[in-house]
Amino acid sequence: MGKTVIIKEIKYLNKYVYAYLGISFIIPFLAASGFLLPENEDIFSWIQRSGALITIVSIFMYETTLKIDSLINPINAIGSNYIGDDQTRFNRKNKFLKFISIVFTICGTWIWGYGDLVLKSLTN
Repeated sequence: MGKTVIIKEIKYLNKYVYAYLGISFIIPFLAASGFLLPENEDIFSWIQRSGALITIVSIFMYETTLKIDSLINPINAIGSNYIGDDQTRFNRKNKFLKFISIVFTICGTWIWGYGDLVLKSLTN
């Protein structure tokens, strides 16, 4: 693959990362508003369940950053896979997105485990 093809692939995968990031960010707000809330479920457990979705989407986001990482830093950096000066720029951005995906995974897991307890204590 040539340099321009690799850069296009990185930009294409970045769109997925940003979509996953947006979904992970929106999920708890949708849950708090009662979106798709079953009749026999309370809002506290519904927000807690949203943590599972946040965790799953964040793991997909992290996996996509790993794909981007393999394009930025291929095992064999000699030849047509090397993206040259753009490597530093993409590397920095991808490390930040990887960090954000880890933070969202941790937050989603925390909401999944303790979201209902914290919200119940805050509302009482």
